[in-house]
Amino acid sequence: MGICRSRARYVRMEDVASPQSQGDANSANGSPGEGQRLCGPSQIQVLRGKHLDREVVLFLCSESHEDAIDLTRENAVVDQYEDWISCQAPNFNTKSAWKSKKGLSEDQAKVWASKQLKNAEDDDEDMSKDGAMLVFVAEAAEGKGKCYLFVPDLVECREGALPEKAVAYEWGDLDDEAREFRRRRKARQEMPVEELDLLLEKRKQDRRKEGLQLFDDWLIHQIQTCDFPVEVVLESPVPAEEVEIELQDVAPAPPAHSSLRGIELDSDSDSDDENDGGTDSFIDYLRRRLSTALPAERLHCADPRELGEGSEELSLRDAFQRLLSQPRPKDMEEVELDSLGASYPDDEEPEDGQCDETSRLLPAVPSFEAFFGAASDVLYYHPEVKMDYAPFLHKCVGSAEALEQFFDRLFFGTVPEALAELTLTEETRPFTRIRSLIYERKGLVQRRPKERPPIPVKVLPMDCFLVASKSEPPRTWVSGLAQRVLQLGGEDLVKAAHMAYQIQVKQLLADPKNADQDGDYFEAWLRECHPHIYEDIDTSDPAELVKKSWVASESKPQRKHKLSEICIPNVHDAFKELMNFDPDSRITTKRERVIAKILVDVYMLCIVDVALALLTAEAILRTPSSRVVVVVYAGADHIRKQAKFWKAHGLSSKDLPEEGLVGQEDYEEFEPHILEMPDGLREFSKLFPVP
Repeated sequence: MGICRSRARYVRMEDVASPQSQGDANSANGSPGEGQRLCGPSQIQVLRGKHLDREVVLFLCSESHEDAIDLTRENAVVDQYEDWISCQAPNFNTKSAWKSKKGLSEDQAKVWASKQLKNAEDDDEDMSKDGAMLVFVAEAAEGKGKCYLFVPDLVECREGALPEKAVAYEWGDLDDEAREFRRRRKARQEMPVEELDLLLEKRKQDRRKEGLQLFDDWLIHQIQTCDFPVEVVLESPVPAEEVEIELQDVAPAPPAHSSLRGIELDSDSDSDDENDGGTDSFIDYLRRRLSTALPAERLHCADPRELGEGSEELSLRDAFQRLLSQPRPKDMEEVELDSLGASYPDDEEPEDGQCDETSRLLPAVPSFEAFFGAASDVLYYHPEVKMDYAPFLHKCVGSAEALEQFFDRLFFGTVPEALAELTLTEETRPFTRIRSLIYERKGLVQRRPKERPPIPVKVLPMDCFLVASKSEPPRTWVSGLAQRVLQLGGEDLVKAAHMAYQIQVKQLLADPKNADQDGDYFEAWLRECHPHIYEDIDTSDPAELVKKSWVASESKPQRKHKLSEICIPNVHDAFKELMNFDPDSRITTKRERVIAKILVDVYMLCIVDVALALLTAEAILRTPSSRVVVVVYAGADHIRKQAKFWKAHGLSSKDLPEEGLVGQEDYEEFEPHILEMPDGLREFSKLFPVP
């Protein structure tokens, strides 16, 4: 499951200036020299200063979680130019067309069809233009004829023979390579990493002809030409090399309680992108590139929320599997299902050969981080996947204070100390699952179809879990990192990171709606608790939506919905609701489930900031050189917090051109994502000596 956030944007070609004309305009305004016009981060903030007799330069790079293939589009315009593209005529029956019109020329037919699609999309925001096809049949000498518009999302397109003179067009991305890439991804025919990287290299060569350089090439050049260490910290999954298996003499988890078994089956995905994040995101491509240019000890990955799963890359997943001395025992729920000979409900499970590749992979190696980190993907991207932390919070945690103590011990103490904060008994352990493999209704026990994307760790790991290497007593990866920084003399930095974590968590939990500037919690809240509003408004920009008091209805433009009165309960009110839930009498409501996911996600989201700060601190403290550059590449909100943290520890943008700031946080649609690097920031060597 990928945790990166991304929102694709599309437009018809005729509605904007062409990419070539925009490229000409930009070339005229700036120098096209290598290394001067970069694409990759949305913004770079440079800070520098002295810390423990070392001269330190920080390159803090914000990203918007774009796919690498989008950052290599012409002139660094990441948005998709879409229009009608000639294709082979489909085997559709003209009588099954969604709409048809006669007396138009071929060009007029394209304009007419585009308007029909736009109107339909305005009426139904879940309607996808993908797969729409236009068939034109000339019927007169002057080129006029009849056109047929087929939209699989709106009608059932039956097979049949088209007229012999028919020509066909499909609506799609004008970037042929990007279109084919997404077609394969949507069909779950994932492009191998090697093939993707070759494609990206070819596209980067095209961009170099425009005077553009992708950030990975620029950074590797800086690393190779520096006379002092360059360390890189990425918001990427923690690798297997930094953890080890901890085995405890604890019985495997029992099957789930009936309150989890009874949760409804997954619904259909409403996501255009089946694989958010993963091997196709730029930050993963950057990690692969840097792994060949940097010693392993100078490349640091800071996101533990998928620990044990690795990523979509098989090599990373296999590295975790190799930590196991023997295969994991069969889940007790699987044992129960096998003993009952249980089948799938209503033939829900695909036949052999129809499952996607991830469903055939070995289960993730258990970790506490992945167990709680699953909240992020389901909350932000895949609400169709049904899982629930509410029974666990009700039975095993019990209060806001206990939840705070648990996570504090988990990430700054030891695993035994953390587990001691929970109520874990024979009675409560069936509630330590967040998703059951069993689907039970009216006494009938069946196999729950596999979720897509998969939740890697479905039960609180107590008998086997990943911990920081050589930690005794066992510590989670973040706690082990804090211990290493302490041993290097960074006690003040660990205390500051711990305090910043506590403050950030408390701010978010006190007001999840308004404290989350990205608006993701509010969007999820509307979707689950106020679906009649969510489905009737424009939710494409949650960051703007959360600020609005009123928002216009899309079905009735004269009507408005009042959002200012919609609140998300704070942590104490949330626990009051969860403690009123009786798992012996019913399953949870959607409201209770989203409350529980938000409570968990707040702690997991904020721990990424701790990891980024501590990895940066470790890189600074352990360098034998008197000068060091640390490049931190992460999401914009994480980078803002890193800048605040390090400014409080003496680093600044003093005497730097443009106050050390290049680029911008937000870009308009079809605005090139180009960073013009000024002379003073173009080379690492020019940033020394620090003031």
